Amino acid sequence: MDDKRYVMTFEQFVLNEAECKKDAKKEDEETDENAALIAMAAKKAKDDMDEAAKTGQEAEEVPAVLYHAIKLEDAEAVKKEGLVPQDEENVFLTDTAKNAEKSTIEQDGDTEIKVLSIDAAKMIEDGLTFDTGLKTGWFAIPAVDSKYIK
Repeated sequence: MDDKRYVMTFEQFVLNEAECKKDAKKEDEETDENAALIAMAAKKAKDDMDEAAKTGQEAEEVPAVLYHAIKLEDAEAVKKEGLVPQDEENVFLTDTAKNAEKSTIEQDGDTEIKVLSIDAAKMIEDGLTFDTGLKTGWFAIPAVDSKYIK
């Protein structure tokens, strides 16, 4: 009886080991797939830069100060916590206070607004980068730390 129990335990061990190898192989395949996606994105970015160079297009230069308008009621929290995306994947900033105010009124309706100045020059100095491939005068970044908000 003990021998039979040992054999079953060994069979379970073998099955378990096979399952573990199968899981490890699947994880390796997922890692390879992620690496392939990253490589494709890097290639596309390089191709886009090469195409821009061929056509003479240059990335829009980021002004030293950018603007973002918010509801007045959110001003204190934003100054403490910074700007994070609400419904998008980026925070959108513009080169004029008027554009920021207009955009917020369009989104939030007739409400009291506070226009924030963002120290874009300091952000760039600190190594942060902006997506400049938007409509002229608009820039995107995943978030804005409160230390850059004036």
